[in-house]
Amino acid sequence: MASAIQTGALTGYSLSGIKVFADLTVEDRQIIAERCQSRRYSAGEFVLAQDDPSSDVFFILSGSVRVQFLDKSGKDTLFRTQLAGEMFGELSAIDGARRSATIHAEQDCWLASMSPVAFRETLTCHPKIALDTLEWVIELVRELSERLHSFNVLPVRQRVRVDLLRLARMAGVEGNKSMLVPPPKHADIAARIGTHREGVTRELTALQKLGLIERAAVDGRRALAVMDVDRLQQMLETVRG
Repeated sequence: MASAIQTGALTGYSLSGIKVFADLTVEDRQIIAERCQSRRYSAGEFVLAQDDPSSDVFFILSGSVRVQFLDKSGKDTLFRTQLAGEMFGELSAIDGARRSATIHAEQDCWLASMSPVAFRETLTCHPKIALDTLEWVIELVRELSERLHSFNVLPVRQRVRVDLLRLARMAGVEGNKSMLVPPPKHADIAARIGTHREGVTRELTALQKLGLIERAAVDGRRALAVMDVDRLQQMLETVRG
């Protein structure tokens, strides 16, 4: 694991934004915080390597990380970006197997880590955390299943739309619109859906001409506005059958 640039003081309040700890009392979160270590990472800094034998679980207190898979040819495939409030490494913490992905800090981030023993004890003591963790893992399995299906049966233009719809839902939909801040990089979408950046650019340009997406700004930051989430969903459902 890369060395951290700064160590932060971790308290129960620090864990209040972690989804699986949301229903705990401040006192319970403080007990968990005392069983964790925390580190800050610079954007681009290495956190974990695929096939690493370590098995701590990590909680994203702030910032975001990139989850990537390395295939036998040495090519990296971007699986997802994980945001503050989420966790990673829970699979290795539970089953003891080697890491299945490489993790880098996408933005400057603050991560808390817990040993696998402490994590399993926490799951035993707090059934709600165990249930929330199970739901989180199920969400990952569903996402992988949907992506595998997309790779096998959908053309590139539809894969772009599937990924854009997923990003819109993650960012939150209000009034049938979603704001992606910052806008997704074309190269990142291409890496997630198994194509080239040029194909992504062509489809996003086509969606912009249809009025489905627009360049925008939120609080002075660049953004991509998905203008009609329902219509994007309907376009996919029409193709799927």
